[in-house]
Amino acid sequence: YCARAAFQQMRNQGSGGRIINNGSISAHVPRPGAAPYTVTKHAITGLTKQLSLDGRPYNIACCQIDIGNAASAMTEKMKKGVPQADGSIK
Repeated sequence: YCARAAFQQMRNQGSGGRIINNGSISAHVPRPGAAPYTVTKHAITGLTKQLSLDGRPYNIACCQIDIGNAASAMTEKMKKGVPQADGSIK
């Protein structure tokens, strides 16, 4: 909903703008057992590409940053290692 509202605002103001989406390296390098997370990050990549295309006539650009793991409660368990594609834990 944020991207839709931002796009609408930028289109209405007539001077364009920039939308920056927060993706993840998981959209490019998924990990075993993380299908729901990976799917949502792929969706962000698709949304970013679509907004970039649709925004061209209105001078609205859209890009995506794909950060790695940022320390948070969600990543706390990763300190012990995470499953790799070869089955190892690193």
